[in-house]
Amino acid sequence: MGSRPQVFRNPHRGRLPSFALDDAQEVLEFHRKLPDYAPTPLVKAGDRLWVKDESHRLGLPAFKMLGASWGTYQALRSRLGDRLRPWRTVDELRAQVAELKPLTLATATDGNHGRAVARMGRLLDLPTRVYLPRTAGQVRIQALKDEGAEVIAVDGIYDEALARCVDELRPGDVFASDADHRGEEGFARTVLAGYGTLLQEVAEQLDDPPEVLMVQMGVGSLASSMIANLARLGWPTEVIGVEPADADCILEALRADHLVFVPGPHRSQMVGLNCAQASDLAWPLLRAGLSAVVAIEDDWAEAAMAELERLGIESGHSGAAGLAGYRALGDELAGRSVLVINTEGATHLHP
Repeated sequence: MGSRPQVFRNPHRGRLPSFALDDAQEVLEFHRKLPDYAPTPLVKAGDRLWVKDESHRLGLPAFKMLGASWGTYQALRSRLGDRLRPWRTVDELRAQVAELKPLTLATATDGNHGRAVARMGRLLDLPTRVYLPRTAGQVRIQALKDEGAEVIAVDGIYDEALARCVDELRPGDVFASDADHRGEEGFARTVLAGYGTLLQEVAEQLDDPPEVLMVQMGVGSLASSMIANLARLGWPTEVIGVEPADADCILEALRADHLVFVPGPHRSQMVGLNCAQASDLAWPLLRAGLSAVVAIEDDWAEAAMAELERLGIESGHSGAAGLAGYRALGDELAGRSVLVINTEGATHLHP
């Protein structure tokens, strides 16, 4: 038995707002052209419980490459316009992107999104500038540097890193944020579309839609993408969000019925979920599409990591949060088919 979770039922759940998604098959075909693409495993973890294991995705230890890669491609495609010719390999795409130089991919991160943007920069021979909280840890900072990124460590929380990134944008930068949709590229919207490949794969791996999806929150990008993509698939799956107890910005936003800033301190080891405010792009989908949010302490995540390890699944605290939220709800979901997402591997093993 872990610490007592906080559960909030969403009283605003209802009809989803319209949200333009890029064609899911086109997104999937794009991902298939990238190095190391393969559908990630769907692991049976109980009678009616499955884990979509994103601990190894497109050569990185987290799902974020799905969104960062498609977002980067769409931004570059927008800039190339009708000069973009058909391509089959990343080498062919890189040769065409070269005419856009000088151009830098600039973003803020708690770790995984920034590393995915930096990986795209490395693949396409484009410089990357990444802002992140110093508290994200030396392992995540070094991982960004290893990808070739210029790293700006900020004394503050993720939201302050994002604000500094915005303040320091330069002419010609691609603002490669997954949380803030300002800028000509609409990068954050295309990130949400990129995440749809995850559910495209699940649709081929499961005979029937899950009744419940447990999904990590952070600023809500993944959750809002899952809500929009579930609607596109026509699946009646209920979506329950999971976030750290002292970074419960979406729970508090649902309670107040408007975006809320939760200043922290954000002490959770679920580092990728330590965010003070939901994305304004994600918020309308979260408000209408979440059935509930459960806020948990780290002991639930640690127990879930151990459970995933017994299943042969490598996970970090953030990655295990979906399963942790499911366990924290106890018998509430008994008898229902549930999908959880292991969003990242054990980050300390991936310097």
